[in-house]
Amino acid sequence: RLAEAVREAGKAPSSKERTKIQHMLMPIANHIATRLLYTEVAERARSNPKAPGHQAMEHVLNSKKELSEIEATVKNKLVNVHSGSWAQEVYRKTPVKLHKLLPALATQAAHTSTVDAFNHLRKQMALAEKNPNFMKHLPSTDPKA
Repeated sequence: RLAEAVREAGKAPSSKERTKIQHMLMPIANHIATRLLYTEVAERARSNPKAPGHQAMEHVLNSKKELSEIEATVKNKLVNVHSGSWAQEVYRKTPVKLHKLLPALATQAAHTSTVDAFNHLRKQMALAEKNPNFMKHLPSTDPKA
């Protein structure tokens, strides 16, 4: 996909330019992917309040459909200027001559950040299962607790 974008743009970015764009894209992509993943888990948990929350996490983490939907949304938020301020910021920080390459670079960033968000939540779940006190330092959200 990147090769196709380079052909369209007429010039490949230098490794320095590409690295600069990736360093700008990745924090934004990581933030969006993590937020979308946790939102999806919360919505799944709210839709079935009688089931334990970890079941909602397991369902989302084991779903390739959820992963691909989150990845597509992250990419959209990075490059579709009509989707909000993230894409506007990305285009503002990218040299105009490289704008045609953004969809391909955003695809890579979206994939990496989504996979990383899923892996991070899996690690958190594994730590919580091994150590019941893992999250006890967090304040309770239950007013009766």
